[in-house]
Amino acid sequence: MVTLAIIAELFPVLAALAVGRRLSRPSRLVAVLFVLWFCEDLAQQLLIHLHHNNNWLQHVSMPFEAALLLWAFSLWQDSEVARRAILLVVPIYVVVWLMLQLFVERLDRASQYAGPMSYLLVLAVAAFTLVSKSARTSEPGWRQPWFWISAGIIIDLGSQVALNPITNILIATHQRGVAIYHAFAAVSILSYSLTTWGILCERRHPSSGGSSSLPPWQLES
Repeated sequence: MVTLAIIAELFPVLAALAVGRRLSRPSRLVAVLFVLWFCEDLAQQLLIHLHHNNNWLQHVSMPFEAALLLWAFSLWQDSEVARRAILLVVPIYVVVWLMLQLFVERLDRASQYAGPMSYLLVLAVAAFTLVSKSARTSEPGWRQPWFWISAGIIIDLGSQVALNPITNILIATHQRGVAIYHAFAAVSILSYSLTTWGILCERRHPSSGGSSSLPPWQLES
């Protein structure tokens, strides 16, 4: 199941390639994120095969992945105030992440503080995007790319918040917890499928920012 979840990370990337030039900037950033996730998971599996600790990869990649998602969600905002607020959070988050890495976290263990902080931050922004845009849109939300992508990210990161502490408990008690990891992998596959569908929705709605009636930051470059 874990292997299937890693393969499923390519689904949004393939969907983005299928949509092609019509893909909006937020969805492009999401597709780049999934490329990073796929490469990171392959590297983690290689390190496991070589009997090396792989937890440090999560610590190093965390700020890049969170920043990409925050950037993507900022582009979906209808309000410039909301967009600027989300972008302002990024440097503050990076400083806090750095302090935690230098003084609190251990690179040989799953992140206890920076990871949950990252997941909860992006989860909150995704939930805000889903609720605020659903209230403002004149079309059914379920027909929009941001609806499915936000839902997929919320499900994935919501499960990740619980996964890190469980991983640390398993390590401390010298247990493998295979069934638990399979359950989390199944949740990830569901979230990736929702994200993939969201990207494919852009075939009907070519761009979250493809109309000149939308704010300038949503327009295609």
